[in-house]
Amino acid sequence: MSLEDMISGIEKSSGISCTFDYDKKVPWDNLLGDIKINAFRVVQEALKNCVKHAKSENVSISFQLVDDMLKLNISDDGVGFDPNRAKKGIGLKNIISRVKKIKGKVDFDSKPGHGTIIKIQIPASYVEHTVPQSTIAVNA
Repeated sequence: MSLEDMISGIEKSSGISCTFDYDKKVPWDNLLGDIKINAFRVVQEALKNCVKHAKSENVSISFQLVDDMLKLNISDDGVGFDPNRAKKGIGLKNIISRVKKIKGKVDFDSKPGHGTIIKIQIPASYVEHTVPQSTIAVNA
């Protein structure tokens, strides 16, 4: 399932209006599998939080390549929260651990009553396109 399919499915089931913007020049299919699956799961978790907790009406997701960093921003117009509170929910912990797994950084910009922006930076690692070495059979 693609990111677009997942976003559109959540949009239909929840009634939240989602916009998804990504850099068309980036070869997304060539990203390392680890980056793709973790980025997908982070967006999924963030959208679940928007549905379950934030009471959002609009969510904007953007994926851009800036220098050698993938920048993923997820912003909503929901109820917001205090990111400095001691106890983080399982959804936020999942996002933090997935971003760490792919050597990224995450920042939660939110205040009660003012929505949330999740800013993630991930080193852009692409699949290496190597030409297989030809093997030469040697008779011993």
